[in-house]
Formats: sequence, structure tokens, C-alpha cells
Amino acid sequence: MELATSDDYRVSNQRVLEKLSEQIISGKIKPGDRIPERALARELGCSIVPVREALGQLIAWGVLRKAPHVGTFARSLTAEEMMAHSELRLVMYTYVVGRAAVDPDLEALDEFERALDVYEGGLRAGAERDWSALDDDDWSAFITQAIRDLMQVYAALIKTARLATVASLYEQEELLYILSTRQFWGLMPRESMLAYIKNSYLERPFGGFIPAVKDRDPERAQRLHREQFQAAAHDVMSRIAAAGVELPIGETDVVLSDVRLDFEAL
Repeated sequence: MELATSDDYRVSNQRVLEKLSEQIISGKIKPGDRIPERALARELGCSIVPVREALGQLIAWGVLRKAPHVGTFARSLTAEEMMAHSELRLVMYTYVVGRAAVDPDLEALDEFERALDVYEGGLRAGAERDWSALDDDDWSAFITQAIRDLMQVYAALIKTARLATVASLYEQEELLYILSTRQFWGLMPRESMLAYIKNSYLERPFGGFIPAVKDRDPERAQRLHREQFQAAAHDVMSRIAAAGVELPIGETDVVLSDVRLDFEAL
């Protein structure tokens, strides 16, 4: 009998992590769902050990939760947690945008703009569809593709900022973002969600800071990114409050950090 090497073990572990990540991205795993450990091991053709280790990593990241003697579940985030996550995302990517303007990787910046065109083109096509005749699977596929496209946008932005070597540090935040986004967006009816997409991502393009990056102006790039993010956050929270969902703050009051980093002083 041939024993598995440590490399085989690491590959199995990574395969489990990739499989779970894909199921979170596609919405197959939803907040509150139980993760079937043994079924997952059989599906991937590996032992239970790498499955449990991958689950342990996602538990440590806050993506999953462990209920003793019951199982492992995708976390349902509280409204306070989703608010805090928006705050964290603003801080992280305002930093990335500022770094991108200091010494941008121009080839990656071109990649970022192409990815942004794909992302916004997909949103525009979805916003123009007649959803009245389409079912929940079509809607889920639209949201899934938008999330995948946005992940490519952020990956290219990190490369533009020459932070590719630490991109893995964003993986935890990315999965929490996806879980939070699916739960957050799921609170709104389709019509309200589509109006939010139009107002926050098509009428106020995400890449409005690109000219400032090309001008090597970190302060202006950060300000433009912060303004777009805060406007989008205000819009989505206002719509959720209007739908009758109780938030930990007022109906339309959105408090997010006023992030600005002076890179010349670093």
C-alpha cells in the first residue's frame, strides 16, 4: 500500500478549501447551512482529516461555526457584524487604493480596468433583464457571476498596488465578504436590489478613482474611493431599512471610518 505524502495531504487540504469556497461563492452553502464532513470527503476522494483541517481554518476565519456534538455550519452574521464588515472592507481597500497611486503596476492597472468593464457590463446586462419571468436559480446565477467578476476586480486592484505577495491575507476577508454579501443582498426584493445596483455601481462607477491613481495622487484616490463606497453603503442600508429590516443604527445613518493614509509620511 502506497502511503500519502505530505504534498498529497496539502493538496487535499487545499482542494477542500477551494471546494467550500466555490460553494459559498455560488450560494450552494448559505448562512446557517450545515457542512456534511463525511459526504464532502467522499465527494473529493480524501480522508476526513483534511476536511476537518480545512473546516477548522474557516472556523478560525469566522466563516463557519462549530456546534459541539452537532456539526459545522456556515455562519449567519448579525446586522452588527455585517456593519462591522463593511467598515473593515472600507479600511482595507482605501489603503489598497492609496498604495496603488504611489507606484502603480501599470500592466495590472490595465487588467483592473478590463476586469471592471466585465463586472460593470454584467451588472448592466442584469439590470436590463425582465426578471418577472425568471426564477430564483436565474437570480442566484446573476448574483454569483457578479461576485466572481468583482473578485477579479479586487484581485487586479491588489496587483496594481503591488501587494500581490500578500494577496493571500485578503482571502479570509474575501470569503466573509461573499457570505455577508449574499446574506445582506438576500434581505432585499429583486426590484430594490436592481435599483441599488443601478444607483451605486452603474451611476457611481467603482473605478472613479482611476484618474487619481494615474496622476499618482493617493489622497484624492482614497477620497474618491471612500465617497463611492460610503454612498453605496448608505443606499443599500436605506433600502434594507425601508424593507422593514431592523438595523443597529438609524434608518439611513451610516457611520464608516474617515480613512486617509499619508503615504509620503510612511
